[in-house]
Amino acid sequence: MDLSTGNEKYRLLNGTEKELISGDIMMADREGVISNIIYGSDDRTQITKFTKEVLYTVYTPSGIEEK
Repeated sequence: MDLSTGNEKYRLLNGTEKELISGDIMMADREGVISNIIYGSDDRTQITKFTKEVLYTVYTPSGIEEK
């Protein structure tokens, strides 16, 4: 988890390549961006019939209370 710098690029589920907007909350692994708040999930790590493990994430910016 990190804030994007605006230089990161990744491919969306629909195949479109996007450059992230600076300051967006994003999640990445060693290969690149997995998802972010504005554009959503990538196509590389999408769930398929071969998927064996899943991680469900919820993004919450600072200042949001549990209530």
